[in-house]
Amino acid sequence: EILKFCITETKRGGKDGGKTVLTDDGKNMLLAFDELSDEFDKAIYKIAKKFFHSLNN
Repeated sequence: EILKFCITETKRGGKDGGKTVLTDDGKNMLLAFDELSDEFDKAIYKIAKKFFHSLNN
């Protein structure tokens, strides 16, 4: 509801059982999240480096 698009597609079980897979939107969201996470990691590293450098001066 919040995203306004589905990220998974569910198939009901039968003889072989059900399954849930990512939709194309779900895959795109996962890739975007990975990029966001990488950017956070870079920013946190930069901030922490600056912080610890200031402690040593």
